Amino acid sequence: MKPYTLKVLLILSSVGLGGCAQSLQPVESSQTELSTETQNLKEPGGTKRSAAYMSCSQNALDRLAYTLCQNAELEREDVRLNQEYQSAIKQIQTFRHEDLKHMQNLWIKYRDAKCNFFYHKESGSGGQNDAMDCYINMTQQRADELRALF
Repeated sequence: MKPYTLKVLLILSSVGLGGCAQSLQPVESSQTELSTETQNLKEPGGTKRSAAYMSCSQNALDRLAYTLCQNAELEREDVRLNQEYQSAIKQIQTFRHEDLKHMQNLWIKYRDAKCNFFYHKESGSGGQNDAMDCYINMTQQRADELRALF
């Protein structure tokens, strides 16, 4: 079972849908595949995954391969975040640039603290993929937020 499927089942059971969650069965990827251009996995919190990530993660044979898929997805989202930030800077008055820069730096510190909580060097590899999911989700949400603000 893929980690995101387990997370969805855990979330459903924790919000009072335990009876429904027990009847959920993993669906084979061939049953849910859309064209690679429009395929997205909806993550908790409303985030989506790119078609490239979906293809990569479905073909990942081990944890290292899956982690490489996550790294590539985070890079894509980081590029998008930087584009949205640059777009926002261009749309605000010059005297507000420092305010946005300060706000973004605070957000980065918050994201890092929150996501690093899921993985600690003393726990071995446990939580590493959860931490990466956190980074991807939060980066995607922040890019969406900057787009909506400006």
